[in-house]
Amino acid sequence: MQAFSRPSMAEAQASAARRRPLPRSIASLLAAGEPLWVASLAALFVIWGYDWIPRLIRLLGRAGQLETVEWAVYMSLLAVFPVVTLFVAVVLPRVFGRYAQTIVKASAVVFALWIGLLFVVEGRLAFALIALIPAVVTAVEEIGISRFGRAISSTTLSEFSLLLFVGIIAWMCAGSLVYWKGGSRWFVGENGHTISAIIGTLLAVSGIPLVSSAAPPAESRRNLKVIERVLSALAIAGLVVFSFRTNPVVEFYHWGFWTGPIEQLRQGGHLLWDTPSQYGFLSILVPHAMPARSWEAFWAFQSIIYAIVAFIMYAVFRRMRPGSGNLLLAVALVFTTLFFRPRSDSLILAAQMTPSGGPVRFIWCFVTLAYLLWAFDRHQGQKARPGRMGFPVMGHVIWLMSLLWSFEAAIYSSAIWFAAFAVYLVQRAASEKASGMSTTSIARRLIVSAAIPFILAAVLYLIVWAVYRITLGAGPDVAGYI
Repeated sequence: MQAFSRPSMAEAQASAARRRPLPRSIASLLAAGEPLWVASLAALFVIWGYDWIPRLIRLLGRAGQLETVEWAVYMSLLAVFPVVTLFVAVVLPRVFGRYAQTIVKASAVVFALWIGLLFVVEGRLAFALIALIPAVVTAVEEIGISRFGRAISSTTLSEFSLLLFVGIIAWMCAGSLVYWKGGSRWFVGENGHTISAIIGTLLAVSGIPLVSSAAPPAESRRNLKVIERVLSALAIAGLVVFSFRTNPVVEFYHWGFWTGPIEQLRQGGHLLWDTPSQYGFLSILVPHAMPARSWEAFWAFQSIIYAIVAFIMYAVFRRMRPGSGNLLLAVALVFTTLFFRPRSDSLILAAQMTPSGGPVRFIWCFVTLAYLLWAFDRHQGQKARPGRMGFPVMGHVIWLMSLLWSFEAAIYSSAIWFAAFAVYLVQRAASEKASGMSTTSIARRLIVSAAIPFILAAVLYLIVWAVYRITLGAGPDVAGYI
């Protein structure tokens, strides 16, 4: 029995190898390029996703349309990429050792470089950029630091590299929206387009703070000059007024999906019973209750939501940095991205013309993110208090509103809120553990806290069911909601 209880010589050597620290040169190189393998892995998910996912879809007998492939790539980045990253960063060194982890990280970088070079040869420059930029940025950063030494600080070069990387990816994303022409050709095809890209880049550089020089949001707001406060108030007023514009905002086909159910409710219909609604429940009931004709009520309803979202977006951007550069950036971003939508290279439409592509559908995503940012700013630097329940209570209320709004809004808000709620529970459990609370008590509190939102959702459904039962004699059609 002792032979089975003692580890063999090979097992002992393997265990020692897992615990043995890496040589200093390798360790310093890995520390310097740590972001590189993560970025390279993400690039591989995007590139291989667009290559393999269509094949898998066709293998299942489907056509594999572009939109389906894009959503599949997005979902792989959302659900699979974090798991793989955590496995490589946490599980791999504990189970197989640091050397195995180093090999996996290096393989991700090498694969990304190799595929990027292949795409360069094939002329597929967009994919090549995705694959090569992480490696190029890291290499420039490390070589620049070693060559120039004290002349260029590592912090400044790191931040410049990060801005360069994000900026190139941002312009690539913007270019992909110009679906009637290749993005790169569109930006350099006419002088006006090139000038617009340059102005946008200058606004971003002047309006986005460097990490090392960024003041805390509360301190930044206290240091605002009077003239800047006045200009900011005028900017908000202008965005709110523009939210209520009346011409041109109506496109009958797109508005009909909203005004049709509203009109049918006013003629005695009931949602989740005899009135189909493609875009939700509360999103139809609210304009239905407004004192105006259905088209006018929906115009006022959508305008109010645009004003709310415009204020949220502007406040979030202004939070980043004081100064006129950030003010101009915030106004330009909100004005152009919220209120306008391109239909072709020569036709820019009012976003209100297509409500299904605007904040009427996604209002609770904006509200949830704004609440999380407000909570982060409010509690930044404060010690977490395990008994504090204000944060989850308000978050649950916002989430319940998304459930009432529409099934689609509930999915998006759930992805946002439950990720933040999970972080809150982990932080609270760590604080309770540090205060001496037993593991059993912590686990019990976690289970109860995690169950609360689902209990609230069940209670909400019972209330809706009771109302329908009393008024119609039958429960709501759940399939109609989904």
